Amino acid sequence: MAEETVWVRLFQTGPIPLDLSLELVSGQVHALVGPSGSGKTTILRSIAGLHRPDSGRIEVGGDVWFDSERSLHRPPETRSIGLV
Repeated sequence: MAEETVWVRLFQTGPIPLDLSLELVSGQVHALVGPSGSGKTTILRSIAGLHRPDSGRIEVGGDVWFDSERSLHRPPETRSIGLV
């Protein structure tokens, strides 16, 4: 099975300030932890396409889902991801 990498780089000033760079490799277990209000849900919503950060890039397996420099934002229904 080919390894897929999720690469996330997000920046926003509010309502929850974020400055995040994250690389996740498939086949591993990952967890987002932090205090209430630290941006965990905002990060997950951004990856799922339910939130558009001020700037950044989200790439999954070489497929770009969000890129603020190119004004690219794939709609949530076209992303192969679920969020509960």
